[in-house]
Amino acid sequence: MDDVIKKIEGCFYCGKKNVGLYRCARCNIAHYCSKQCQRNHWKSDVFMSPAHKHTCKNPGILAGATAVARVAVKENRFRLVEAMIEIMPPSTLDDPLDSSGVNLLILAVQCGYINIVNILLDAGADPFLKDNDTLLQYTVVNNTLTTMDFLLSKVSPSSKFVNGRDSDGQTSLMVSVYLGLRQATRQLLGGGADVDLTDKFESTALMIAILEGHDDMALILMYEGGADIHYSDRSGRSALSIAIHKKNKKMTHVLIDAGASLDFALEGDSLKRLVQDHDGFKMLCNGNVTFNALYNICAKEEQRLIRKGYQSKQKNTKSKLAKLKKTLDSKNRLYDGLHTIHQETKEQLARALEAITDHRQKEKCEHTKHQETKEQLARALETHRQKEECEICMIHEKNCTLRCGHRFCETCIVNLKKCCFCQKEFTDWIKTYN
Repeated sequence: MDDVIKKIEGCFYCGKKNVGLYRCARCNIAHYCSKQCQRNHWKSDVFMSPAHKHTCKNPGILAGATAVARVAVKENRFRLVEAMIEIMPPSTLDDPLDSSGVNLLILAVQCGYINIVNILLDAGADPFLKDNDTLLQYTVVNNTLTTMDFLLSKVSPSSKFVNGRDSDGQTSLMVSVYLGLRQATRQLLGGGADVDLTDKFESTALMIAILEGHDDMALILMYEGGADIHYSDRSGRSALSIAIHKKNKKMTHVLIDAGASLDFALEGDSLKRLVQDHDGFKMLCNGNVTFNALYNICAKEEQRLIRKGYQSKQKNTKSKLAKLKKTLDSKNRLYDGLHTIHQETKEQLARALEAITDHRQKEKCEHTKHQETKEQLARALETHRQKEECEICMIHEKNCTLRCGHRFCETCIVNLKKCCFCQKEFTDWIKTYN
């Protein structure tokens, strides 16, 4: 134990080094350069370490070692961490340091100190966290890609580790895609991350990428990770439906060209949008062409077939045009319904705007009343201060009362022999308290 203690580098409160240090008599862990530093550290937190009275227990070796290890990890003091691990049993390495649930391994991963992460894992720290974010998610959030590579090589090829989930069911790959981190996403895919896992909201990483507008992330997941573009949740929501809902023309065309299914739910109604080889139909699916323009496209197609001598196909073209007219009629009816909904929405927004205006007026009135109350309180406070202020020095409050009833501050009354108001002599006074 003494060999371990000798590795401690300085005062636990002020951090002084190369001075004579005194050891705490209760725990034999904490070292101080003076008694004043020991008194200060007993009640005050310092260096990310809690007050010593919370960790100093007789014998106190374990609690003191944990506090020292926390400071050492934060400051990347490798030898000191190694020394504290020799004191701490392996079963205590995973204990949380505070109410946030962060332990020594998580702290080292957040700071990106690979050497400390390595000795903690070798000492028996569990890389599979419970009721918390995964270790890889900490590397993603802090963008410590070197630490991510080390963990993937150290703990993998365990699919349980690379596909670990947090309390929301999200994997490290989903967090990386949400933040738009290309390199981290590629590293996780290379480490064996499952691209088709879903969170508790039934969303895949591809759906999250399109929802957040990260087109580059979506392309990486599709072409490098092999994401399933046909997946849809129980409500019919798919990657393509999200792209259309977000009016993302680029990803809509990419998904359609890749063969994504066009059955999806929209505004609670199940609609089926069919896409043929005709570019006009694709544009219709995206809402980028008018009905008249679609008629013109079909007419040009008919003329092209006639010019090329495909007389036998003319009848089929007319039947297609008839079907298209029926489709367009249904589209017109749908448009009328949407127009009605749009008008109702405008009216609702107008009423909401009026309600917001009324609310702002009320807030303005309340703010005015608050300001008036504040000014009244300030004036009352100033009046009270002047009333309780000593009339002689005009600095201190009155805290001494003479037998004649007049009051002065203690600083001024010791220099008086007579009352300044009634000129009565006095030999003693009474100290009063507010």
